[in-house]
Amino acid sequence: MNNYEYGGSFDWAFGPNTVYGILLIPCFSAIVMATVWMVEEKVIVMHFKQYFKNLWTLMQLRVMWQFCAFQLLNQTFISFDTTVSSPIASNLLGVQPVADQSFTVLGILLYTGTMFSIGKYALNWDWHRTVIFHTVLICAIDAFFKLSTVWGLVENQYFYLTGRTLLQFPTAFLFLFTTYCIVEVADVGNEGAVYALVTTCANVASPVATFLFKTVDSFFSVTIADIQLKNTKVRWELTYCYVIMYAVKLLSLVWLVLLPRQKAHVQILKRSGGSSRTMGLVMVIVVSFSLLWSSESQQKPNKIWLLDEKQLEDFVIMEKNGIPKNDLGVMESQTLDHDTYLYTDKDSEDYENDFGPLRSGEVLNFFSVEAIALLTQYCSVGFLNNTLPALAYPVFQNYLRMQGYQVSSYSALVKLGWSFKIFFGIMSDCFPLFGLQRRPYIILGWIICAVSCAIMAFTPFSQPYYGKKSLVGLPLVNISKEDQDKYINLNAPNSSALFVILSMFASLGYVMTVTTCDALSVQYAQREPLSQRGRWQTMMYLVRDFTGMIPRLIVGFCMNNYEYGGSFDWAIRPSVVYFVLLIPCFIAIVMAAFWMVEEKVFSMHYKTYFKQLWALIEKRVMWQFCAFQLLNQTLFFFDTTVTSPVESILLGVQPIANQVFTVFGIVLYTVTMFSIGKYALNWDWHRTIIANTVLICAIDAAFKFPTVWGVIDNQYIYLFGRVLLKLPDAFLYLFTAYCIVEVADVGNEGAVYALITTCANVSIPVATFLFKTVNSFFAVNNDDIERKDSTVRWQLTYCYGIMFIAKLSSLLFLMLLPRQKAHVQILKRTGGSSRPMGIFIVAIVGFFLVGVIVTNLLAMYPSTNCLRIAGGSGC
Repeated sequence: MNNYEYGGSFDWAFGPNTVYGILLIPCFSAIVMATVWMVEEKVIVMHFKQYFKNLWTLMQLRVMWQFCAFQLLNQTFISFDTTVSSPIASNLLGVQPVADQSFTVLGILLYTGTMFSIGKYALNWDWHRTVIFHTVLICAIDAFFKLSTVWGLVENQYFYLTGRTLLQFPTAFLFLFTTYCIVEVADVGNEGAVYALVTTCANVASPVATFLFKTVDSFFSVTIADIQLKNTKVRWELTYCYVIMYAVKLLSLVWLVLLPRQKAHVQILKRSGGSSRTMGLVMVIVVSFSLLWSSESQQKPNKIWLLDEKQLEDFVIMEKNGIPKNDLGVMESQTLDHDTYLYTDKDSEDYENDFGPLRSGEVLNFFSVEAIALLTQYCSVGFLNNTLPALAYPVFQNYLRMQGYQVSSYSALVKLGWSFKIFFGIMSDCFPLFGLQRRPYIILGWIICAVSCAIMAFTPFSQPYYGKKSLVGLPLVNISKEDQDKYINLNAPNSSALFVILSMFASLGYVMTVTTCDALSVQYAQREPLSQRGRWQTMMYLVRDFTGMIPRLIVGFCMNNYEYGGSFDWAIRPSVVYFVLLIPCFIAIVMAAFWMVEEKVFSMHYKTYFKQLWALIEKRVMWQFCAFQLLNQTLFFFDTTVTSPVESILLGVQPIANQVFTVFGIVLYTVTMFSIGKYALNWDWHRTIIANTVLICAIDAAFKFPTVWGVIDNQYIYLFGRVLLKLPDAFLYLFTAYCIVEVADVGNEGAVYALITTCANVSIPVATFLFKTVNSFFAVNNDDIERKDSTVRWQLTYCYGIMFIAKLSSLLFLMLLPRQKAHVQILKRTGGSSRPMGIFIVAIVGFFLVGVIVTNLLAMYPSTNCLRIAGGSGC
């Protein structure tokens, strides 16, 4: 997909239908694997009512609601982005699809390599310090490359893509270090619910942040037409957008106070943190305001608010929970001051009893059949999860020439399935099929994905916007009426609604699969001792992200002719890509069906399950962490609609350069995650998140503002900045997810993991809605960006500035996240519960889900895409 239709330079390309057809392959493969080879033992399932009672109890635990609050607030800020990146790559740099995807594959290599290094060397790093450092690094790297591109300092797509690839290194750290907590929180039986609840809080923040930065960017003139002007005003507009984005990302570090520093802290917080019914209800009803949390925190009877070194010396609390003073001192020295556990033989036995494995069973061998079968699922998910988003730039931005806010809506809808993880987690926990909780849902998810990809593969895809290579990038006013009638497909931007919706359903399918796999992963991860816990989480993320290099390379090299904004003479049609996606579906189905290990269970009554789930949601440890995920992620994922048009119009980023630098970013991301798993598992979560949020904004601003203002007019410099962001990204991702394992209990693993991740995932479309709305007030459509004058550059700058401010603001909610795993365990045990907070969280997440679906679908239809809430400039 790299001919002129997709913004590339090839003479050939296949249609989008082909891509959707390819997507059927991994779906079918996964179905076969899950059906034939996946092993799962039957278990006795708790009664539905009892399950939800336990879940509500868990939600009231401080370890749960504090970590949920951290995920919500921190991720809302760190997800605050900008809408101008894609337009900049397309219009300022002319990034070709083959370059885009090639660098994306390099980014995946860097990302997975970093994750591997984290899993080997950084598992015991202080979560706070790691997140802080890599957040700052992400901002610095991104700012260097993007601002250089905005201001025309370097007008090279490979420079731009290099920056994007480098971002994968810090991104891997952030991803792993914000997810390690999940294993620590979960208990036997509630792994799915805990994982879902915590990740939901993080995921729901992303759409909230997207809505915020789209709303902010709408006030700036950063449309594609503006960016194409490439004048000083437009460059200033782009600079403002990026500055706002970096500021918001750095503010996400504020909420790092809610994240425990390491696994041991989570366990301490889980055991002695108490519970709060009020906070549980507040987390369920509303998570967008921190004032209620402040009023709740002033009451603090027999509860722990934020555990730092001084509070960990509160011997009264620890003695009440049967933890000797000397153990506490050992814990403090191990988790706060050192990267490894250096306790004496005298304390070893007591310490392991208190903070050893969270469930019985042997530590999983990565090379066993059951491990390979489960990792295959993550491979297939990584293939699908990287392919569909990778099509945004070459196909929807360049090939169809959609507006920036429409491309942002597509990206949000493709990721929308992650917001429904809580429902999939509950289904697998509470409604086993044929006596099995996991494998049937894994196979069902791949079937849904495969069917969606098959339909897209065999449905004719629209002709490209530009039908002639010499016309690519020219404003309509500069194209004769005859050439417009003959070579310009004005209906192309409005012809993608079916494929957007089917892509959304495909994502729902593989999210159902990955949610179920997450529940199994929690069970395996909880078998690991405290010093090693996080290795399996790191491995599953590493495998998932590393696999994403393959589709990035396919999209980059095969969709890079002039149709896709590239320079190749050939390209494949989109239909081919959709067809290729059937391969991983098929492989995953086979592995799940024949080699996946699972024991049969006896089904719990649904009333008991939901009673326990509601009890978990009421726990402070649950609703606080969900609130963090929702609020933090909403602000952090606040972006801007101008990024894709800026890339396409100002830089002319080619797809091949874009994907090559993406691969670099993946390599950096995985290497960072590997390093985190090896060295940084015990890092302070707060400090790490703060550092990496600030770093993300700094890096992003350093590259985007110069790009907007023509200081950097080179796509390679711009992409290099994007690569650098992967380093802090890895830290933020991991350090906001580690808490999930700490929160989950036995029997509700799927629901817990799904609920937390749903709070995080739903924030992405909410953030998309916000930044689309904000950006709609600015003149930053494609026609505006094409003018490339100072007015447009100022509009783009405003959008990016608002985005950075929103991302930095996500740090305000870091107070909801425990500092480390021990803090989560203390909070889980002594944080109490709160029915109002539980209701609050559920209501807000439900409201966000409905809202983001409606607002993002509105952007896909001609009659409604002009609305402000859809990201348009107003009807």
